[in-house]
Amino acid sequence: MRIINQALKFNKLPSEILRIDDEYTAFCFDEACLYIINQIENKKKPHFKDEKVDSDKDKYYLNDFLRKQAMKGGK
Repeated sequence: MRIINQALKFNKLPSEILRIDDEYTAFCFDEACLYIINQIENKKKPHFKDEKVDSDKDKYYLNDFLRKQAMKGGK
């Protein structure tokens, strides 16, 4: 939600806030954020695919990817 709030505040795409340069990755991320915004605006709870994760490994990899993108300016 922090990225979405910053994007709205600064009138930028969420992928621009994270400096994601890969066009397809940026598109997918922006679409996911748009889905969340639309659900909230329609007073609905966003639904995510409910999968059991064996460990926090998948969360780590996503966070690590986003951190690396931010550190290198998305390049």
